Amino acid sequence: MGIGKNRFGGGDGTVLIFSEVPMLIFALLGGALVDRWPRLPVMMLSDLVRGLAVGSMAVLSFTNLLQVWHIYVISLIFGMVDAFFQPAYRASVPEIVPGEHLPSANSLTSLSGEISGIIGPALGAGMVALGGTSSAFALDGLFFFYFGRLPAANPTAIRFTAYRRTDWQHTGRRARRAGDGFW
Repeated sequence: MGIGKNRFGGGDGTVLIFSEVPMLIFALLGGALVDRWPRLPVMMLSDLVRGLAVGSMAVLSFTNLLQVWHIYVISLIFGMVDAFFQPAYRASVPEIVPGEHLPSANSLTSLSGEISGIIGPALGAGMVALGGTSSAFALDGLFFFYFGRLPAANPTAIRFTAYRRTDWQHTGRRARRAGDGFW
């Protein structure tokens, strides 16, 4: 295999294109809708859809039916779902963290993203080495399902987020009214 080629003969960059282009296309729509929808259910639904996508890849891999076009379609689904998940995730931090702690929370969010970008591939390689590619896909899908339903197990978090969102919406309306004369 050459550099940049996968076992199907296609370039790894093609998978990246299939995941990033939908993200670019749907990012504005995702951001606008996330401003109107409750963020926690958007993130939960996104994780469940990604769990289904990875789970289907695991099933296809276990049955030796996985084709390159399956990977492209699943990458496309991931890109579309990320266009909703990422804005919801980024906007949820100010909703649940008091203002005086927001710089620290944003720093920790960035740091956790960087650390997961370093540790994640190593863990993925370990999962593939221990159980094979199909098992790694299956475990990844299970993680999406687990974390997608985790907030539902804590109704207090949902109520707190809803309360903070309502408070934020009133602040936004006051700011718009204050700016009416300037536009």
